[in-house]
Amino acid sequence: MKFVEELVVEEFLPTFRSMLAERLRERDLTQSEVASILGISQSAVSKY
Repeated sequence: MKFVEELVVEEFLPTFRSMLAERLRERDLTQSEVASILGISQSAVSKY
């Protein structure tokens, strides 16, 4: 059995980051700018 926090980290956060990255890209931010805002790498943004 997993803790609620583990489920949030494994299931919710990746989905939320992906949705947020997509919205930021729609506002004409570069992948590097989106990565900086989200605290992730540019290559991670490119996978979204």
